[in-house]
Amino acid sequence: MLRQIAYKPRTETTDLVKRYLHLRFDVNVVSPRGNGGTEFLRELRDELIEDNIRVLFLPETAERSALPHAFMSMLRDPARPGNMPSSPAALAAQLSRALDGRPLVVIADGVSGLTPTVISALTLYRQQAGVQTLVLTNAPLLREVLPGPGLVVDLPVLTLEDVHGVLFHRLGSRLETTSINRVYSKSAGLIKLAIAICEVARVEGSLRLIDGQWVAVRDLWSDALTAFTWAYTYAVTPEQRGALEMIALVGLVDVPEAEQMIGHDMLQSLEQSGAVTVDPNGRNHWVTANPPLLSEMFRHTMLPARRAHLRAQIEQISSLRYLEAEPHELEMTTLVIEPSFLRLVTEKRNEDLVGAETAWHESRSPAAALNYTVALVNSNADPHAILNLIEEATREEMPAEFRSRLAVWEAWLHGYCLGDVARADQLLQRREHAGEYWGFLVAARIRMLADLATVPHDAVALLSETAKLPLTVQNEMHRTLAFIYVSQGLPEEAAEALGRVSSWSDDYFPYLQNSTEALIELVRGRFDRAREIALQGARIAQDELDERSLRAHGHMLSLLLLVRGQHEGILQIEDYVEALGGVPLFPRMSYLGVKVCAAIAAHESPSGLREIVSALDEIDLPDGPLLGTSRSWARARLAALEGSPAQAAEECWEGATALYARGSTLAAALGALRSLDYLFDEARLATLQQWIEPMQSEHLLAYRDYIVARHTSDSDAMLAVIPRLIASGRLGLAVQGYDHAAAIARSHGDIAYAEEIEAHEAEFLDSLEPGTYDAAQQEPTGAKLTAREREVAELMAQGMTNRQIKDHLVLSIRTVENHVHRMMRKLDVSTRREAVEWIRAWLGSGEI
Repeated sequence: MLRQIAYKPRTETTDLVKRYLHLRFDVNVVSPRGNGGTEFLRELRDELIEDNIRVLFLPETAERSALPHAFMSMLRDPARPGNMPSSPAALAAQLSRALDGRPLVVIADGVSGLTPTVISALTLYRQQAGVQTLVLTNAPLLREVLPGPGLVVDLPVLTLEDVHGVLFHRLGSRLETTSINRVYSKSAGLIKLAIAICEVARVEGSLRLIDGQWVAVRDLWSDALTAFTWAYTYAVTPEQRGALEMIALVGLVDVPEAEQMIGHDMLQSLEQSGAVTVDPNGRNHWVTANPPLLSEMFRHTMLPARRAHLRAQIEQISSLRYLEAEPHELEMTTLVIEPSFLRLVTEKRNEDLVGAETAWHESRSPAAALNYTVALVNSNADPHAILNLIEEATREEMPAEFRSRLAVWEAWLHGYCLGDVARADQLLQRREHAGEYWGFLVAARIRMLADLATVPHDAVALLSETAKLPLTVQNEMHRTLAFIYVSQGLPEEAAEALGRVSSWSDDYFPYLQNSTEALIELVRGRFDRAREIALQGARIAQDELDERSLRAHGHMLSLLLLVRGQHEGILQIEDYVEALGGVPLFPRMSYLGVKVCAAIAAHESPSGLREIVSALDEIDLPDGPLLGTSRSWARARLAALEGSPAQAAEECWEGATALYARGSTLAAALGALRSLDYLFDEARLATLQQWIEPMQSEHLLAYRDYIVARHTSDSDAMLAVIPRLIASGRLGLAVQGYDHAAAIARSHGDIAYAEEIEAHEAEFLDSLEPGTYDAAQQEPTGAKLTAREREVAELMAQGMTNRQIKDHLVLSIRTVENHVHRMMRKLDVSTRREAVEWIRAWLGSGEI
């Protein structure tokens, strides 16, 4: 019976195999294709020869002879030429003469060289002398292939450092950090695949030598990799291939979701064959194609008809959303994270912590203390333990810069993690030991008070006192000033402050600048530019394995998706953030923002959403000044889902007035607008007008004008605001705007005008991919369907497919798909079958 041996580093694996061979065990080394297994065998062979052990190496060949050439070469005796014996007994006798009865180790690269004749001859020779067999395969062998006592050893994939070392010798220069991370993540450590990626990228110009390092200047996928990548599906059945394609199109998926989509048995068979990996991280077990480049191959090479077919399957059997789209839409889908990437993040976090701890214990220097503090924060260590470290470090004399930076962390741990804002505020007002670095304390205090309490009335004045301060201090104060300005709805002033940040200095928290820049553009009403900046920052954060930056950009992308109405993408970002390890010590506000946005986007029943809102309340943080960090939005969504728009409006208004009192006027204004969207109120509109009068936010103004046009039933005003909504990224509201304008025209008896508006809406819908928006994001469950949606619903109830509905109504297939998607959101269902059941029931009651 073969015994399974756990993964070990490769040097230890070599020693382990040699020990078991010495103990007369046969060994089956299991290694995926492209993992450098052949090279491992050759290195092992050389070590055994150095130990004066006779080795027969049987390379993998296409030979079909009963006696491989390498086997015959060992048996051939130049002093006794003649025909090679063919019977196993004669071969064993010849082997005994050739080896003088000495033990033999047979190393086979694959089973092609272990023909029945060879196995029989070796079995007979084993009775005279020791014969051990080592076979390299992609999956464990059957008992019959290794007749003696044996064990299975899994050959681990190379570490990132090992892969980098091989590529260095191959390419002649090192790869810069972000590029090697990309290569390793795509190849999952399979060295042959990593080499192929780099060689193709070098030829095609995607990998360039810049300042002595190879740098990936474009995406590393190429169609030239298709044939090489396809080899990893050699053992996949047609049914398994279809399941793999679905996993590839969905992206990050955990085990329950994968089982819902492809079935438990299929998932188990894919895992057993090595076609997928299941990796635990945080509370989830993630499923991904193995290697990850396989997913890219499917997404890039799949024919449109096949893609549409699989997409329909995914949407019918699960609530998961299909990730692939045209390039301009794919950008805004969401961050895609692979389990191999999660492993890299975890390894980097652990390496940073071990390195920082070692440096601290060895040197006790101020720099080591700061680095160790940051590493402990990133590892979510006990706040009290981190505070003890800071206390120990600051007993000694140290430069003012390090003392100030440690003081910031001490205060933030008290404020954000322990809930003692008063203590934190007190610590950050002590300037006696800060020297010229007092600006770090000022910026940290104002940012913390904005997050957890009230923005100081003199915040702008304090942050403007940057003359003669060190450049790093000036940068941090400028960034914080930009944040305060944008939270007050003043994007131009915020952009000016951010423009004063020096891009080449040693930034303190550089990830804040990029996300703030994206927020500025969103407030300006420039959605596309905000999206571009946020995506660029997220990609850089992924390349740098920067967890804090990933969370900050995850919040920004969630907010952008919420604005756009692309709710499914928000839920995927929530999975992304949870996969990074759940609630971090810092940045907690970003985590709260993702969770609030996800609660608003959740496709749940009232009871399910109530549980989500309760979980939000358990996060030990007040509502934040950033857009999307107010729990009142989630509570309002719950009230609307329960059929109480008045309560929803009240929740949003109370949250808005609380934020306004804290100085977070931008978030307050947006909360007030959401209140008016649920239930219009003239007095509240007047208050809102006072709030937004000093602001310069097209993002808010377009939303306000949409609400007013809807309330006044002004179809011309509604049509005028729709282009502004689209520029602001509010595609869902734009679609609702068309619906309202058409309904207003019909109510006035102008059928021709209504049909003209609907034609414009259909043209707009044709320009969008399904799932790009959610037109029901503000509507309570049971909202009336539009006239066109009712037509589509009736045909769905008759059992028509989308394509049949297209032909019947003379619409494009994309328009029909968008109508179906909107109806499913309005009906609060996740599958087409559920939608049809609801529609048939409602048609009978006349409620739609």
